[in-house]
Amino acid sequence: MATKTRLQTAAELLRQGRLAEAKTRILKELQLTPQSAAALELLGAVAFEMGKHEEAIDYLRRAGRLAPSSPGPALNLGKALLEAERPEEAAEVLKDAV
Repeated sequence: MATKTRLQTAAELLRQGRLAEAKTRILKELQLTPQSAAALELLGAVAFEMGKHEEAIDYLRRAGRLAPSSPGPALNLGKALLEAERPEEAAEVLKDAV
């Protein structure tokens, strides 16, 4: 199965609220392609939905470093930072993203 298809499946599981399954698939993808910004961003979204905001922040920062021109990781990072009650950091990240 191609990387895009694996991540699409994981994204669909996330949309369905099947977070543990989505996380498992994304972690398997990261074993195959550890530098996948898309997989790290998706893993950050799963962690966020699980209420694991610090974990989400870590994954989203990593995704942002791998794909600095992509706005997705930065926007999701800002959201996670707000939920983690770190509004100053969130403001800085979001300012840089736009």
